[in-house]
Amino acid sequence: MARDLCERCPGTEVRLLVVTPAASPAVLAVAADLEVSILVADSGGVTGVLRPPGAASVFLDRQQPALARPRPPGRVPWGTYALAFALLDAPAPDQAILAARAGVTRSRATQVLATLGDLVAHTKQGWAPADHLALAGWLADHYPTTTPLSTTWASLDPPVHTAETVSAYLGAADVAHAVSGPVAADLLAPWARPSDALLWSASLVDLQPLGLTPAPHTEATLTLAVSPDPHLLPTARTARDLPVLPGWRLWVDLVHHGHRDAADSLATAIIQGQAT
Repeated sequence: MARDLCERCPGTEVRLLVVTPAASPAVLAVAADLEVSILVADSGGVTGVLRPPGAASVFLDRQQPALARPRPPGRVPWGTYALAFALLDAPAPDQAILAARAGVTRSRATQVLATLGDLVAHTKQGWAPADHLALAGWLADHYPTTTPLSTTWASLDPPVHTAETVSAYLGAADVAHAVSGPVAADLLAPWARPSDALLWSASLVDLQPLGLTPAPHTEATLTLAVSPDPHLLPTARTARDLPVLPGWRLWVDLVHHGHRDAADSLATAIIQGQAT
């Protein structure tokens, strides 16, 4: 059908979007030949290729099945998570300062502190986590793991070099982003050679001009993802010339992606004040 539509519009660039529950390799090949966007949506997520006119193709790959989990219905309480992360970063003398750091209203801060209950404490320094690992563990359990948009890539270069190259590319394009995963953990608390890189970005970008190849997550060395959390990218800070997530946000990412050893090493460094 797509071929027929293209033939009926001589001299006109036609780009179709096909959404289907399944697609065989032959169908994917035809879609590539006709430059048709195709999304395969099933119970495991969405994969496929978006081919917008006049722009680079964007390859979508679903999250690792073990990472995604159902979340309760309703709006995601991003402000609650932002305030919890802000408390993990440093104590706050009062609720007004804490609210400003978290990017929420004063009244919302009051509600969140009540919701967190025994996970937070009011000390001489102000508001602080009652136990850093307990509050971080609560975030790991509740912070959403589902990422609506992500692409996975393979490179022959070491993940650290790949992350640096992609970060420079995004920076030159004025695309806000932050490095996370094992590469960022190695920057803050060196532990082991990073196996892969995770970059959160304001938008998806085609990385093929950098020599990266679209790859399934099982073979990928870098994941580029768009987070639905409006508070995530503004928290990025510079470490060795790279924008990286703050320690406890990074820790949650490591836990969610199965890098438990790196997460434990990072948590120890943060608590002992050794994370650079």
